[in-house]
Amino acid sequence: MGDWFRVGCSPARRLCLPCLLFLLRNEQIAMEIMRESEHWEDTSTQLKWKKLSDLALAGGDVTTAVECARAAKDFGGQLLVATCYGDKAALAELVTAAKEAGRANIAFMGLFLLGRVEECIDLLIETKRIPEAAFLARTYLPSHVSRVVKLWREDLTRVSER
Repeated sequence: MGDWFRVGCSPARRLCLPCLLFLLRNEQIAMEIMRESEHWEDTSTQLKWKKLSDLALAGGDVTTAVECARAAKDFGGQLLVATCYGDKAALAELVTAAKEAGRANIAFMGLFLLGRVEECIDLLIETKRIPEAAFLARTYLPSHVSRVVKLWREDLTRVSER
């Protein structure tokens, strides 16, 4: 990258350039520009990372797509790639990141795909989705039905004292 680029371009223009470069097959330069902008934590930067992830995925560059999806905090994109490739390690990492970010639906889907039903039930209980936890326990883990139904009853008594 020349000094002309660093001095002459505003931050907003710098973030438009990576998508154009990626389309022109200059992926490495596009990624270098985006990595330089990592300290900007705004939605515009995240949208550019997501766009690069989509472009990389469309071009078949899965490694770059995953890196960009992580930088964009695109949990849905990460879930898509991890499940398509059957990457259990990536799915487990995604579950942790999704829980930390408060994205319970993504965390639940990851746990369910990993076969960790007990953790799914606990997550549903933590997020106050006790009826769903009861039905999940009834269907997939009958040994936990009594515990979850008891919690459901307690929750119902708080809502209605009938």
